Amino acid sequence: TDAAAHGPCGDPSAAAASILGGSSSSSQQQARQLDDWLAHEWLAKGHQGGVAAAAGAAGGAGHYTLLLLPAAAAIDPELSTSTEGGSSSTANVPQLVIGRYRHAWTSYDPREASQQPQQPIQLAAAAAVHVLNCCFGLHSSRSAIAAAETLPVSASGRTQLSFALLNADPTLSERYIWDFHRAEEEYMSKVAASLAPIAQITFTSQILHHTPARTAGKWSRKHNAHVVRHSQLPFFIDSEWAIESGGGGSSNLAAAVAADACVDGARPHHRGASGADESAVLEPHVLHFLVYVPAPDHRPLLLLGPKGTVQDSNSFWIPSWGGLLVLNPEQTFSTPGLSNDQQHSAVEPDYINSSTACTSSSWAPPTELNDEQYQHVATVVLAQLQALFGVAASISTHNNTDDAPAFATQHLPAGAAGFTAWQIDALTRQRVGFDVFEASRVLASLSKLVQELPNLEMPDLIGQQVSTALHDVESAWQHIAAGEYLAAAAAASAARAAAEAAFLHPAVLAQLNFPDSHKLGVYMPLFLPVAVPLVQGALGQLSRYITRRRAVVAAATSS
Repeated sequence: TDAAAHGPCGDPSAAAASILGGSSSSSQQQARQLDDWLAHEWLAKGHQGGVAAAAGAAGGAGHYTLLLLPAAAAIDPELSTSTEGGSSSTANVPQLVIGRYRHAWTSYDPREASQQPQQPIQLAAAAAVHVLNCCFGLHSSRSAIAAAETLPVSASGRTQLSFALLNADPTLSERYIWDFHRAEEEYMSKVAASLAPIAQITFTSQILHHTPARTAGKWSRKHNAHVVRHSQLPFFIDSEWAIESGGGGSSNLAAAVAADACVDGARPHHRGASGADESAVLEPHVLHFLVYVPAPDHRPLLLLGPKGTVQDSNSFWIPSWGGLLVLNPEQTFSTPGLSNDQQHSAVEPDYINSSTACTSSSWAPPTELNDEQYQHVATVVLAQLQALFGVAASISTHNNTDDAPAFATQHLPAGAAGFTAWQIDALTRQRVGFDVFEASRVLASLSKLVQELPNLEMPDLIGQQVSTALHDVESAWQHIAAGEYLAAAAAASAARAAAEAAFLHPAVLAQLNFPDSHKLGVYMPLFLPVAVPLVQGALGQLSRYITRRRAVVAAATSS
């Protein structure tokens, strides 16, 4: 607790006792209230004389706070609805809550602390190791690079989310549309802002008609619905669906969010004059999110999991590609949204396919999705987006030492932002390391290429991009050493984009396609027929010259 804070408004112990002691709300809601209070009332104000001062002053990535609260103000043992390892929490197991805003808290027994002064210190040390291991993991450099390589972010640091509403078999009286700008404004803009340190997020949307699935569901009496088995999911998406593959115009709101987002006080990194050229050469990574409305005679349509059970989200996702959600218009959703654990258990990783459709004719007025359907779609998309970015649904419970106490850990869900500050920091660390590694590798490859092809012509722009990449790599290392996450991420992303743009410049690629060996093979058939008579004529002239020379020498000798 903060020794300099006074009263229930400044003392975390008093505030925790006041919030968690109430019975008007559930334990999880109480934990969220305490989480918000710590972030916005206590840590954000930077109280003097304690850890809150440092955390409040820094208030950004790389600065984390662990609070030890007295047992009277600690979390109820029944707080965690889902503890690590799948076992329920007990009174003997310390409760550890990891919030959304770079802080966590646990409890200690003041009576034991008075008898064993070292007990709170040991508990704090074990909790700190456990929190860091849960949120960042203890990865090797190779595994960290491999994890970052799977992030759905292009070399230019851009990701495009392409949404499509598919009407499998619209009728004259029934077809569905959506107001995507509304959905983007209410749900997806917050996700774009939270992911701003990792990627520039843009959006595209479309509505397609007459898009039947390749796998027609079969009627199941057990489920009283048409079902698609898990083994058939790889064949569900039809390659003839006219789904945009990217490159379309992004929404103005998404561009504004990505450009103006200021997370933890960070400012966008300026790439210099070559930024436009980098964007032209490097395309964004496209993630597809399909909302499939089945034909009326195939409703309800349910997707089954590996064990034959119905998935709550009725969806599946495809690594590095996106996901699909089956939306039955008659379906009602009992809850406004799924928790993080429910979301991850609801969506199943599956396979990759591409997709297209015919355009619709003018029929009866279409039906727009209602608020409940918008919220359900947003909830499933957020869960799939978390899975696509590699955010783990569960955390290991093993401790590093046998003496360290086990913790019943609860991660508070991120809410509308989609990702907690801990998750964004972990992804940022992966992204920075991978961008610096890739920028260095690409620059080394370009240097080797120039040495192997001395006749390679390099435009001045490539030299400027190489200089920019080297400067940004050095800047990224400096920010990494200083613990400045967001500045390091911006510099590393700019370095990789400049290096990739220099290596993939059209002038370089054109010359790489015609090395000296290829030139010899192309021009030899043209010049060889011309060279043969010239060589024969030259040899004939040389022979006549030699003959005359010998005759002159012989005449001079005889005389």
